[in-house]
Amino acid sequence: MKTGVLLINPHLTEKSIVFNVPVSLVYLGSWLSHKGYEVHILDAVNMNDKANLFQNVESGLEGALCVGLSVMSAQIPGALEISKFIRQCNPNIPIIWGGVHPTLYPEQTARSEFVDFVVRGEGEITLCELLEKIKRDDPQPDSIPGIAFKTDNNKVILTAEREFLDINESPPVDWNLVKSLKPDSTLQEIAQATKYGLPLLSSRGCPHRCTFCFSSIAKVKYRCRLTDLVLQDIEKVISLGVNRMWFVDENVLANRKGVKKLLDNIEDRKLNFKWFTSARADYFRYQYLSPENLLQLKECGCEIVAIGAESGSQRILDMLKKNITIEDTLNAAKRLNEAGIQGKFSFMIGLPGETDTDYKQTLQLIDKIMKINDSFEILGPQIYRPYPGSELYFECLRQGLKEPTSVNEWSNSPYIQLEYSRRSYYNKALYPWVEYSGDLTNLVFYAGLLGINLRWKPITKLVRLIASIRCRKFYFKYPLGKKIFGLIRSRLLDKLLRL
Repeated sequence: MKTGVLLINPHLTEKSIVFNVPVSLVYLGSWLSHKGYEVHILDAVNMNDKANLFQNVESGLEGALCVGLSVMSAQIPGALEISKFIRQCNPNIPIIWGGVHPTLYPEQTARSEFVDFVVRGEGEITLCELLEKIKRDDPQPDSIPGIAFKTDNNKVILTAEREFLDINESPPVDWNLVKSLKPDSTLQEIAQATKYGLPLLSSRGCPHRCTFCFSSIAKVKYRCRLTDLVLQDIEKVISLGVNRMWFVDENVLANRKGVKKLLDNIEDRKLNFKWFTSARADYFRYQYLSPENLLQLKECGCEIVAIGAESGSQRILDMLKKNITIEDTLNAAKRLNEAGIQGKFSFMIGLPGETDTDYKQTLQLIDKIMKINDSFEILGPQIYRPYPGSELYFECLRQGLKEPTSVNEWSNSPYIQLEYSRRSYYNKALYPWVEYSGDLTNLVFYAGLLGINLRWKPITKLVRLIASIRCRKFYFKYPLGKKIFGLIRSRLLDKLLRL
């Protein structure tokens, strides 16, 4: 009997030059492997040769019981292309879509002729139960919670919701699955290629409910993995010769007592490794994270903390239900700087109801952060992309956003194209909720230059000075620098993709 499962991470709408491990598929694949299935993961995001990709897909179908694709909205064109190819190769093999977009739009997704089943939410138990049905050729999958599928008369069935997984039942990561993503590289080389190290999860979900976030949409329950299990995961990675790890949790420091216990054990066991994570700005308040706690964080190997600052306008932060203040963000920057931990601060721009005053306040906050430590990194600001189903998304719908009604329409939607595509330009008609009268990409470009770090310090200072003048004067017309950067980036990207 077939026990093979081919899991695919479809390509995005723009080619990637940075290697990223498809974390959700690695954890799903580890669960399936633990249950006795022969799992093979194909990561199309990191495969720039389309012919090689399809050759790997075709060979991966041999002995496979089914094919599963993990699909974000920006992966729909790639997922459709791969699914069509699978249908041509083997019309009878079940094609299963899971991930963020199918979870948000299960009925739409299930209606596609290239999708046999949709797995909603966390897929470990659901997919295992579905595979048992497929092995027995059982025509009654409607008893399985957490799926969607079409009946013979083209009716879509949505089964009951699946309860969230107890993540303490998750087996250790099967690092052979990660190794197979780059067969010619060692795990150490893969960790280096990801920049931040091999990914680990110590929790799932988030206890907060920001209006733009997927966890808020899907009401993902916050769960922490037992400290002993997290320590076993860390020790396993170290035993493989890797000393850099990336805790990809949405909010590692949310479990303050659990983190303190973890750090104490790292010290007691003398575990020597470097790690990167993310946190909320308000966690750096003294009553939450004391100077001793922060020092311990640093001494236990924490090198980088990413913080979602989002905006320099308190009015916008309140609208986003971030439950943080501007002072929290500045305090976090100061305390990270004092502790010698690298800070990464992400921002959004182009939100519903955002005014020129709000934009200026965001630019001012970025400038203040960089004055605290000019080696800190500013991520973005990115033009806000409405996540389907979120509270903020519905506000965009009320203000004129046109929502696709099928998978094929999503495939052609401008909203899933990556923001800095070399062929992109600002089309104000696509952003009916944006009040800014000019080209928003110009504002975003010069705001991003405030935090740029180039190899040559004199050039960095000059570029930041130009950006600072532009941002202070709030003048973004005639963006010669943007055109030059676009030309350099285009040629550099072509070169990198050929390597």
